[in-house]
Amino acid sequence: MIAIAPSYLFAQNLTCSVSSLPSFGNCVINLATAAQKFTISGSGLTNEVIITPTASFEIATNCVSQYTSNPILLNIDSGILTNTTIFVRLSPLVIGNVSGAINIKSIGANEINIAVSGVSTNWNIPTANGNYYSSTTDLNGAELKTSL
Repeated sequence: MIAIAPSYLFAQNLTCSVSSLPSFGNCVINLATAAQKFTISGSGLTNEVIITPTASFEIATNCVSQYTSNPILLNIDSGILTNTTIFVRLSPLVIGNVSGAINIKSIGANEINIAVSGVSTNWNIPTANGNYYSSTTDLNGAELKTSL
């Protein structure tokens, strides 16, 4: 009789469909961009997979679920993480260039970092005289431009 060892007794390995995502471009503070996605999988795993977004980015396991800036835990089954799509969006709270990595890890397995970047901008409201109010300026409703 030949005994077959369970898959979790082999080398632990995480794989990802990308090493970086294209720039998310410009995003107004307190709003969010359209999502981008990548796929992860794993084999020989002995612990759940933890996905952690960098500051100003949010993640979700489907495009209609609630996005979060907190880590997401993915359960494994017999050492296997089947192809799992992760959705990412830029959702900045401060103005400026933002970049970092979505970190993917499982204790004992290789760690993966997916590079992400974008630009967080102020929103601008045109005034009647052609100037713009920014989100950090007090607004005077009588001076707001009402037509394009």
